[in-house]
Amino acid sequence: MPPGIVKTVFWNLVLAAAYILTGLWGLDLAIVNSNVTLIWPPTGFAMAGLLFLGLNASPGILVGAIVTNLLNGADPVIATCIGAGNTVGMVVGYGLVRSAYRGKPDFSQVRFTILFIMNAAIAGTLFTSFWGVSTLYLANVIKLGQYLETGLVWWIGDAMGVLLIGPALISLATVNRVLRNPEQMLEFVVLLLTSTVVCYWVFFANLGLASHYPLIYLIFPFLVWAAIRFGPSGGSFLVLLVALFSITSTASGLGPFSREDVHSSLLFLHTYLSLFAITTLLLGAVLEEKRIYLMDISEARQRADESNRLKSEFLANMSHEIRTPVSVILGFLDFLKDPDLSEAEREHHIETIRRNGHHLLALINDILDLSRIEAGRMPVEKQRIAPMAFLEELVDPFRIRAKQKGLDFSLRSEGTIPRYIYCDPLRLRQIISNLLGNAIKFTNHGTVGLQVTGQGIPSGVELEFAVTDTGPGMDKNQQKALFQPFSQVDSSSRRQFGGAGLGLAISRRLAELMDGELSVESEPDAGSRFLLRLRLSRDECLWDQPEQESKEDSVSLPSTPGRIVLGRVPEKKREILVVEDTEDIQVLLKRQLEGMGAQVMQARNGKEALDMVESRITGGRDGRFDVVLMDIQMPVMDGYEAVKRLRAAGYSGRIVALTAHAMEGEEQRCLAAGMDGYLAKPVDRVALRSAIGLSGEKKS
Repeated sequence: MPPGIVKTVFWNLVLAAAYILTGLWGLDLAIVNSNVTLIWPPTGFAMAGLLFLGLNASPGILVGAIVTNLLNGADPVIATCIGAGNTVGMVVGYGLVRSAYRGKPDFSQVRFTILFIMNAAIAGTLFTSFWGVSTLYLANVIKLGQYLETGLVWWIGDAMGVLLIGPALISLATVNRVLRNPEQMLEFVVLLLTSTVVCYWVFFANLGLASHYPLIYLIFPFLVWAAIRFGPSGGSFLVLLVALFSITSTASGLGPFSREDVHSSLLFLHTYLSLFAITTLLLGAVLEEKRIYLMDISEARQRADESNRLKSEFLANMSHEIRTPVSVILGFLDFLKDPDLSEAEREHHIETIRRNGHHLLALINDILDLSRIEAGRMPVEKQRIAPMAFLEELVDPFRIRAKQKGLDFSLRSEGTIPRYIYCDPLRLRQIISNLLGNAIKFTNHGTVGLQVTGQGIPSGVELEFAVTDTGPGMDKNQQKALFQPFSQVDSSSRRQFGGAGLGLAISRRLAELMDGELSVESEPDAGSRFLLRLRLSRDECLWDQPEQESKEDSVSLPSTPGRIVLGRVPEKKREILVVEDTEDIQVLLKRQLEGMGAQVMQARNGKEALDMVESRITGGRDGRFDVVLMDIQMPVMDGYEAVKRLRAAGYSGRIVALTAHAMEGEEQRCLAAGMDGYLAKPVDRVALRSAIGLSGEKKS
């Protein structure tokens, strides 16, 4: 038998047994009629069972109700009819609750509490009482004159069962959330013991003249205590305790609810019990929702404070990281003004400026990469690479850097490694380069190594790239913050090593984008081991040499240095229009392009570019330049508007975007606007030549 069915049968048996036992106790309180009692506890068990098990609890309720009525001496037909009515009424109440609330039963939710009171405790039990009393009347057990009185007491008894027993049973599932520590458990025990003493004193003690005073209100502070400190769960247990004392004393003719006739006693008892129960449940739910809301606000404030702290640290760190290379660049530019500078010193200063410029660009690229990853716009493009050849080429500069620092460097491979794999070589290079760079930076003596291990898995192959070093290592707390953006092992002002604290955060997220994972193993003073694991499918692994792709035929003219080919027309200088508002960029591009043998014209914004094209058309020319380098962000008219108007006017020349906007999607936006190419600043000379269609530089 499936485990699910066994579990359902077990809980139905438990529910039926609970229904029978509590039903027999409830029938002892049958004052108006042998089938009508002060309180009917089984309805509380039935509703709790339905809310936890759903309609699967119906058989247990039906069996329990029929057996209870049979044991009470009812005719089998009457017992079956009443049992069916009790079951259907509970199902109706449950259905009304679930039609408006789909979550788990939880009295800490005001919405659920109100729906439970209105639908389960009132509407559902109204149906059971109408069905039950109608059955008794049709069976001639009661007369028509007793119909309303019997029905009212029946309904009140069933409603009290749901209202008093149900919440306590449902709250058992969340009692661990209420009693979170020993101090709270002790306080709850003290509350129950104190309430028990007061309840006994109010309901059973012989107080003489004091019995005429409304001593029942002495219970109310304890109910408020329970609701405030322990929420609706704690309040429901205390309400149940008060109900047990009050019902027992009233049935015995004792206590403040006892009156001359049973009708007055019942009305008085149930008025107070319902008032206490509903008030306690609603008060507890409101206070619990408020507590959770305040806790969420507190946690959100803590997260915001932590985020602000990290951002402040990051901004301070980035200020240092950016100012350092900028200071070097500006300082060495001043040195270049020295007329007595030797050629060797000049080359050194230029190389220093270039190196710090690349470092500054790398910082900016890290920030852009992180923003693209956070926005889910970091593309992953798979290409075929030979992993070992790829790694050999990748580690060359790091091997040199390690040697310069006096470190040993090793590259090893183990296991089964495919000859070719399909992955994103750019992202793989970025991750491993970051790990190797950190290893060399933080290691002052010993070794740095990269080992790649291949292992077969059911879906294909798992490649593990392990970067190890003999550096200072890290403790557990340092490792926890290691992959968080803007965090560093040492964020103090006296830290020895620089960096923006983004590299490892970016590397881990890149690894996840490649369906891999990045982790670290480290101990203080024992070095570190960073592990990049990539899981490759069988289709992403090639074990043999692929067939050579057919080469396309190409025709090229032979050329001999120093020789003029007869009949060849000398190449005309290419005309390039540079549309750029920054004067320094204008000068830079003009010198670069003229050095490549091009003729350069310039415009400071899109409007000037349009005017220049129109003037060429007016002069009898077609208005075309060989290439237009179009900046995007400019005054008067930006690049997008200029290109739109040029294309609308029928201009079909080549236009290449030239922009400092390097965010993901910017290239696609430029192409969609009508441009033919895209260059991001700072522009690489090789990329610039390729974009404008020039093959070489003019030597001066």
